[in-house]
Amino acid sequence: MTRRRVPSVRLVIDANVLRGASRTAGADPPGSTLRAVLVAVLTICHRAVTSPQLEREYATHASAFGTRWLSAMQRKGKVGGVLAAETKRARRWKQSAALTSQKQKAALEKDLHLVLAAMEADGVVVSCETHVRDLLRRVMTPEDMAHIGWALVDDHTVAWLEGGARRAAVLLGDE
Repeated sequence: MTRRRVPSVRLVIDANVLRGASRTAGADPPGSTLRAVLVAVLTICHRAVTSPQLEREYATHASAFGTRWLSAMQRKGKVGGVLAAETKRARRWKQSAALTSQKQKAALEKDLHLVLAAMEADGVVVSCETHVRDLLRRVMTPEDMAHIGWALVDDHTVAWLEGGARRAAVLLGDE
């Protein structure tokens, strides 16, 4: 059987996906789903994009499966680096009055590098969590949101990857 050729998309894969790939049943999403997503990225023509901060998170938080996956991706030349440098726009997001607590500001600060890396790649973050995505919806302009997609890992993610991953499962501006 021949696999349909899909265009390669440069994906920013959150460390929580690599960490959760060794989970057992009962977690949400289950480790089997996360492993299937990582294997799909490896076997389909998509690439992973890392930044210095994301590489540190991978080194600290990746499970054994996640570490093996990353090594396989690197051997295949499917990992590219970006700086994910903070921009004036990102500083504006962090200082937004829409962030009403220090906890929200800290959460955005912690994961903002994912969006910055996605902005330098093809605009897609693959993650297991929605909290930071929801904070970004509060602080970003509609124009910014139209260019960043947040693909929440679920049972449909592998099919989305096989279909080309051209439009993130949820653009930040979608409801």
